[in-house]
Amino acid sequence: MEIETCGEGVYIRTYDLTPEVLNILQEKIAALYPTQEIRVRSQEASNRDTYKSIRTFRDSVILSAIAILLITIVGLFGYVNDEIRHRSKEIAIRKVNGAETSDILRLLSVDVIWTALPATLTGIILSYFIGKQWMEQFYDQRLPDVITYLGLILFILLLITGVVVLKVYRVARENPVESIKSE
Repeated sequence: MEIETCGEGVYIRTYDLTPEVLNILQEKIAALYPTQEIRVRSQEASNRDTYKSIRTFRDSVILSAIAILLITIVGLFGYVNDEIRHRSKEIAIRKVNGAETSDILRLLSVDVIWTALPATLTGIILSYFIGKQWMEQFYDQRLPDVITYLGLILFILLLITGVVVLKVYRVARENPVESIKSE
């Protein structure tokens, strides 16, 4: 146990702070200063109170990001449906000429990925700079490393590819004659 005094009070560093140790400290300090009101609290509790509003803000940002991701996925479904509708005749002709399901999936997936890649890179770069600026207000700054951001880019692109594959697979497997007949 280490004891340190400061203008605001006395700081005691313990290595095992249990409720029993906290009660013993409260009693001993109250015996040393019987005329003063003594309040013993852990630094962890003090830090928790200090950063409560920041944790609330962080949690609301995370919930907003999840909502934005879900809205984006719904928009991606709409975009892919629109692309399939516009290109259904092309898909059917490719199928008639011998294209495999994997060829059709690759064709539409690559188009969507080339559309999504600049948006994803822009979002990741902006999130890095905004996160860096937000972290400047803290003493202890721990920014995610580059691998984390590359992992996020990969995750987002895989998510987009998964959505595209789910939507396109059904169309790529259907009879091409039906698509040509409906045109």
